[in-house]
Amino acid sequence: MVQRPPGANTAPRRTIERPATAQGQWLSIEEFCTEVGVPLSTAYKWAQAGPESSRFPRFRRLPNGRIRIRRDWLEAWLDELPTR
Repeated sequence: MVQRPPGANTAPRRTIERPATAQGQWLSIEEFCTEVGVPLSTAYKWAQAGPESSRFPRFRRLPNGRIRIRRDWLEAWLDELPTR
């Protein structure tokens, strides 16, 4: 067992704050819908098809089932879309 000096547990914890850069920013599917301008139901249908279908950007599914999309993945997906 590790011996801790008295009062060791009372010291405040340091938190590391990371700036929300474009590369490291994670978007919820709701934020994605707002930015792209599609209904939430459509976004979920696209996500079901998966990123391989190129209908939806690369994403991660959290353990609770929620979807998160990195900002740089969204931008790469938008750049690959055909222009009209």
